[in-house]
Amino acid sequence: MGGFSIWHVLLFVFALAVPITAIATERSDRRISRQTFIIWFVAVLVITFGLPEILAFAGVDPQTASMIGLPVVLILVIPLYRQYVRRARDAGLGKTIVYLTIIPILSPFTTIYLMIAKPAEGDGAAAEGGGAAADGGGAATPRPDGGDGEPETPRPDGGG
Repeated sequence: MGGFSIWHVLLFVFALAVPITAIATERSDRRISRQTFIIWFVAVLVITFGLPEILAFAGVDPQTASMIGLPVVLILVIPLYRQYVRRARDAGLGKTIVYLTIIPILSPFTTIYLMIAKPAEGDGAAAEGGGAAADGGGAATPRPDGGDGEPETPRPDGGG
């Protein structure tokens, strides 16, 4: 009969190490929208649960289909968790909430929260090159031409 073996421990450690590594190494300052995050998440779910079904339909032994599916899922985990970090960054949150998604009982809640969380107000323009809050003073206004940085000449106060 099947018992607990070293392979179970190695698989558990590997299953934790891959997302932790993906989260820790995401330092690109990129952001993704809610829609893009949902598309990524649904695509990974479809591949994760659809691949073994497709292989089983093709006549592949279920155990073999699972063995083929596991590396595919582990490969998909890296970009998925990087997308989690980018979505958390877009929502104005840190990586801590993404580390919470590794805990199975918290994962659905953190995922749903990231799916519905609105983008951070002040960070979006600065991160996307708008330069609105680049000086940190909060007094700068976005340039009407959409250029980066501060205007070359100060704007006159008042109209006209």
